Amino acid sequence: MGIQVRASVTPDVNVPEVSREIQNRIKERILEVTGITVNTVKISVENISLNKPRVE
Repeated sequence: MGIQVRASVTPDVNVPEVSREIQNRIKERILEVTGITVNTVKISVENISLNKPRVE
């Protein structure tokens, strides 16, 4: 299974580090809740925003 995530970040964020953390958390949580192994999580940073981050 593969998942694609679109994200907006603030300028002070270390994009590679945050992307890895998001990938790991998504994989772990889906496995924990469903028992399904996620093979890939693709993170697309679509915007670098000066606004505070929000979760959609």
